[in-house]
Amino acid sequence: MPQRCLFCRLADQEGAANRVYEDEHVVAFPALHPLNPGHLVLIPRAHIRNAYALNKDLAGHMIAVGARLAALVAREFGYPGTSLAINNEAPGQRIFHAHLHIIPRRPGDRLDLSSPPEADRNELAEVARRLRQALAAERAG
Repeated sequence: MPQRCLFCRLADQEGAANRVYEDEHVVAFPALHPLNPGHLVLIPRAHIRNAYALNKDLAGHMIAVGARLAALVAREFGYPGTSLAINNEAPGQRIFHAHLHIIPRRPGDRLDLSSPPEADRNELAEVARRLRQALAAERAG
């Protein structure tokens, strides 16, 4: 029998000491490798490989719970803001079970994305054109 992923095992541990939040669909706990103190991970109880495979109800529930927890983390740890992030088959990703990172943020932290270089306007137009075309093809297909 194949070994279950770490997040599936964490989801099944009823009453685990480090759980921050749980309901019938999701479980949240402190990140094992936090980017800032208070960094949480929210996972669906069911093994779902990535956000591409989430149904809209579960995805919406995860965002709603994540937003609630983000506000709580910011308030309790004194952060001015948070980031919510979902990785999908991203380079360096180690656990392939859909999860939402709730990352408390301060100006100048390691994740400072406040001043990336401005994109070329023609490149932005091309990105938008390609994605509109792909969406139209999906609707037609």
